[in-house]
Amino acid sequence: TITVDGKRCWGGIVRRLRTTPNKTILWVACQEMTASVDGSTLTIYASAENEKKLLLQNDNFETLLSIAKGFGIENIKVEIRSGSVSQEDPIEKAKAFFGDTLKVEK
Repeated sequence: TITVDGKRCWGGIVRRLRTTPNKTILWVACQEMTASVDGSTLTIYASAENEKKLLLQNDNFETLLSIAKGFGIENIKVEIRSGSVSQEDPIEKAKAFFGDTLKVEK
């Protein structure tokens, strides 16, 4: 049985996302989230429904799971952090972070 520290695991996943091609928006959104580990399950706490939807998009979820498996994680759950009132759009957050250098295609 592998014991995984939630903060260390999530920090590693976020750092890895930074260098993953075409995952800049996911990386920016995940920087503001927290996570915990229980056994081999990583629970990611999104601050709003739109962030949860971003994480649950099939390609984003598969990317997160693929990275997490390197930390001994087999399952990922996404929950909205209780008491959270943030409704900021991750794309708008990324645009604010990167300025005019970021071009977003939908």
